[in-house]
Amino acid sequence: MHVRTYGKNEKITKKELRYAIKYMASLLMSKRLCNNIMIQLYSVEGNLKNNEFLCRGCMCASDDRKPPRKFKVYVDSSMGKREQLLSLAHEIAHVKQYATSEVVEMADNKVRWKNQEATDADKLPYYFQPWEIDSHGLEKALYEHYLDHKHQLMKKRK
Repeated sequence: MHVRTYGKNEKITKKELRYAIKYMASLLMSKRLCNNIMIQLYSVEGNLKNNEFLCRGCMCASDDRKPPRKFKVYVDSSMGKREQLLSLAHEIAHVKQYATSEVVEMADNKVRWKNQEATDADKLPYYFQPWEIDSHGLEKALYEHYLDHKHQLMKKRK
């Protein structure tokens, strides 16, 4: 996986952000898929606007391939470390959804979820969108697994 980080982040080093992305992605995707993905992480201070909705993080595919292999992830760097890592985990879950074609954006703002009929994304409330339910379900598990992994690494170094 190729990861580039941009922007200022006073709470998490760029090295740790890159490591967290790679580790969380490895839990969700095959090694082969991870090796073919590029993620650009932007640390941005303040709430982000995504489709007129204020959010702590967002993700978008940045190539026209189907399924995409290049992604831009934005995280609000004014949040605490825990919140940033949770937000990052949420967005990595979205990367997996797009990279594996679980989510496919169609014409007219329609989205196909796991080969089910396309849904008009604007008419479905955010927390009822199946791809958001999936990402919210994964974010805490990814975050906790990452913390456990870091803790085990620290124990080994002692």
